[in-house]
Amino acid sequence: MNKRNDFLCIGAVHPDYILKLKNNYFKNRTNPVIQNVKLGGVAFNVASKIAFLNEKIELNSINCNSRHRKEIKKQGIIFKEINKTIHERFYSSVLNKKGQLILGLANMDSYEKNINLKLIKNRKNKKIIFDLNLSEKVIKYLINKYYKNNYIC
Repeated sequence: MNKRNDFLCIGAVHPDYILKLKNNYFKNRTNPVIQNVKLGGVAFNVASKIAFLNEKIELNSINCNSRHRKEIKKQGIIFKEINKTIHERFYSSVLNKKGQLILGLANMDSYEKNINLKLIKNRKNKKIIFDLNLSEKVIKYLINKYYKNNYIC
């Protein structure tokens, strides 16, 4: 008998572009950086941690390309899209040379405009985790839809 929990994360998955300054930065000029790119997003990051603990996890987000889907699957996460078309989105961060955040930038419009709430299926007996970067309207809708038959985390 499988005693693992059933988790569902709803929210962002996208490339994270991390730019770490090599030196102190100067305004109004080009600054040399070390660039790193990885798959990220709040919901993906939470789902990755849950999958690492060998718990059953499903991630619902706007559709992504096949390369990102393969990386999600490789981590043991079940992916379900909540729209049909693929929209480019990203998060970029600029870190100082000590690795401390100076600036974070995200194009959240993709998540606000392209979520098809009708594609999010009814669930029962799940532990549901919402990415709080989603709009208040979307979060309220999802809580009202799921709170009777699930545990909202």
